[in-house]
Amino acid sequence: MGMNMTNLAVDRVCARVREAVDCERHYLRCNYSSDKKPAAIGLFRPYGKEVAVDLTLPADVVERQLGISPRALMDCAATGRLGSMQAGALGVNAHFANGLAAIYIACGQDVAQVVNASIGFLDMELLDDDGLYVAARLPNLVVGTVGGGTQLPTQRECLELMDCRGDGTARRFAEIVAATLVAGELGILAALADGRFIEAHRQNRLLAARGTPALKP
Repeated sequence: MGMNMTNLAVDRVCARVREAVDCERHYLRCNYSSDKKPAAIGLFRPYGKEVAVDLTLPADVVERQLGISPRALMDCAATGRLGSMQAGALGVNAHFANGLAAIYIACGQDVAQVVNASIGFLDMELLDDDGLYVAARLPNLVVGTVGGGTQLPTQRECLELMDCRGDGTARRFAEIVAATLVAGELGILAALADGRFIEAHRQNRLLAARGTPALKP
């Protein structure tokens, strides 16, 4: 995502400035960017890609694919929004960080950036026809498709599968990441709303106790 290239360029600029002015010393970083740390600056002055996602799900799709009514799904999301506000969380989402960690590892990204890239918002609105409108904003998706870990064999293949390797593909990659995270949000909210979330964990524990390989999430 270009951070090291930026550091190299800024260091050269600082060296030229020191030659021109009376400066005893300078530091390349001052922590203002909050790189790899959660901070409010990531909401209004981010250095990653900002992506907005919105979609409308018909009621029958929600019930068939998620096993729950749109109203129940929205009510669960509203409770999570209130809890996030009470906790003073930066952003409102159930688990953007889970999906980000998986994608970052698979696609050669800087996994430490999950800390700030997972700050995001998800909201839902029930429509007149009982359909569900879903909107999300991820203001600081720190992703890259050139250099670094993207050059590793398996990671390169993952990016190539999505046509997201090389110059000019980072925006496309960010959009795919954002859409994937929203899908993950819908899944976990549906599981939380009707009790399947803890039931899946309980079944895994029972299987492990019997010596049976645990189910994959």
